[in-house]
Amino acid sequence: MRVALSNLPADKIEPGSYSVPVGLQAQRDAADVMCRFFEEGELVEKCLAYVATQEHIMDFTRLRALTGVFSLMNKAISTIIEYNSTHDFAMPQDRLERYITNRVAYALMWGFGGSLRLSDREAFARYIQSIATTPMPAASGNEFCP
Repeated sequence: MRVALSNLPADKIEPGSYSVPVGLQAQRDAADVMCRFFEEGELVEKCLAYVATQEHIMDFTRLRALTGVFSLMNKAISTIIEYNSTHDFAMPQDRLERYITNRVAYALMWGFGGSLRLSDREAFARYIQSIATTPMPAASGNEFCP
């Protein structure tokens, strides 16, 4: 209904006559899950501050790092939309929440940390694990388990 109200005059909308397109609903559901990670003082901000202090193999800019994260999150949402369009039912909400949470960690690791040297990327992975409020894969010795 929110989309209808922003696109159609209120007197032209009949109750129950407007449905949100499936792809748009998947985007909204994913955004609802992602937004808590992007709030002030939360995971994304802490990770960006951390990697900004590290040595990168190419020039580091906040814009480039954020663009990398957003690109990876767009791909994650596209994957959900593709999943929903190839199945008789949409991805269940609990599975979508786990998937998006997992993809946020992945996007931070590679969007922010992709230009770090291996040893610094491993340290960044441990940092993410230490501050994340959701379960993260365990690091084992010199191997990081994705």
